[in-house]
Amino acid sequence: MREAVCELELMARPRLHWQVAIGILCPVLIALIGYGDFHEGDENSMLLLYLIPIGLGVWYNGVIFGAVLIGLSLGADFLADRIAGLSSGGASNLVSTLLYDVVFLVLLSRWQALMNNMHGLVAAKTVDLQREIARRKQLEEEVAAVTEHERRRLGQELHDSLCQHLTGTALQAQSLVGQLAMGDGRVLENANNVARLVNRGIEIARDIARGLFSSGLEGEGLLAALRGLAGTTSQEHQVDCTFQSGVNEAIPVRNATQLYWIAREAVTNALRHSQAERIEIRLDEIGPDVVLSVNDDGTGLVEPSDNEGIGLRVMKQRAQLAGGSLSISAGASGGTVVRCTVPFSGSPPPHP
Repeated sequence: MREAVCELELMARPRLHWQVAIGILCPVLIALIGYGDFHEGDENSMLLLYLIPIGLGVWYNGVIFGAVLIGLSLGADFLADRIAGLSSGGASNLVSTLLYDVVFLVLLSRWQALMNNMHGLVAAKTVDLQREIARRKQLEEEVAAVTEHERRRLGQELHDSLCQHLTGTALQAQSLVGQLAMGDGRVLENANNVARLVNRGIEIARDIARGLFSSGLEGEGLLAALRGLAGTTSQEHQVDCTFQSGVNEAIPVRNATQLYWIAREAVTNALRHSQAERIEIRLDEIGPDVVLSVNDDGTGLVEPSDNEGIGLRVMKQRAQLAGGSLSISAGASGGTVVRCTVPFSGSPPPHP
């Protein structure tokens, strides 16, 4: 509470200085204008010039100070005419001048009130907009957290239930193969086919579980996960996929998760849409940032369709959730370069 009061006092000091300066300047201006009125005599009217200090006083120091300045300006005008030996025009002239000044004061004060009201509305709308943006970012964080939790849960269930079940089935089939080794050759061939199919099912289930559960991120970290992604891509798709790293420290899990899925999506796009034969995954530390880049030698950038564009939008959203940015450009020698830059320590979740 004390800090807030001190901050308000610091903000009020510049305005107080302006008010004091205007409070001194305006009477001085009225005196100078009265002196000029004394020298000009009846040739030129100084009525409009008196409105300058009155306007400044009303704008910065309020209506009451403006009313005081009106009195000073009337007095200066009256004294200038008297000293110069000119007729002031009597009470009617003073009343008309007073009416002009009062109308000017009222109009200016109303205009200032409208301006202040407009500034207040804009400030309130700005605060509401900032709160809404913070709320939406927090909602995105929550959705991403729930999605990641469900992905892990499904991957864990696949690994613990389906994979175990298929493993048991494969063992039974292998036992059947041994029992039928001395029997009919066709039965033996069929049993071998069953065993191969089950083993293939185990591999598929493990690949799905590995992709959903992201166990590499939680265990050995992002480097091992990306190295495994490169190895799996090379084996399953017969492409040259490599991984290189210049990062020496462990990356926080929050950012590591987003970077892993960005790399995975970029590799998938290179395989499906670019017909790439060589893919290079790099992870470097540049200053306070971690830079992930995925380069391929495919057909290059193409205009994505609605379905294909979803992957690009997801990658950009993941980069934003990690507090960074993502860019996609053409490679120097062809192909596509996906580059994601995020802070090394990650960005804290926004609070409304």
